[in-house]
Amino acid sequence: MPDETPPEQAEQQFLEAVRAGQRAIVEAVGAWAKNVETLSAAYPPVPEEDQRFPTPEEVVERSFDFAEKLLATQREFARKLLEAAAPALPHQGGSGTAPAASAESGGDAAEA
Repeated sequence: MPDETPPEQAEQQFLEAVRAGQRAIVEAVGAWAKNVETLSAAYPPVPEEDQRFPTPEEVVERSFDFAEKLLATQREFARKLLEAAAPALPHQGGSGTAPAASAESGGDAAEA
């Protein structure tokens, strides 16, 4: 397959596409915010001292803090999953055959 893209190049292309999409969204939101600012002059202001809701900055920080924790948990899960599967993976020292691994544990492959 000579027209395949190397993984590293594909990752870079994907990340650039994401960045381009993000730039477009930021520009669109900026234009929208300017229009809202112009239109909102005709309405009474919203009280800024309302402590019931987090600020937009707090929402972003909390969301990304949570996402970091979730990603760390998923990474640990994936590592443990690979560790558990290692005996069945040929490059990890196992035979790579599920029936043999099943037979060693006393189970029948058909029962699983």
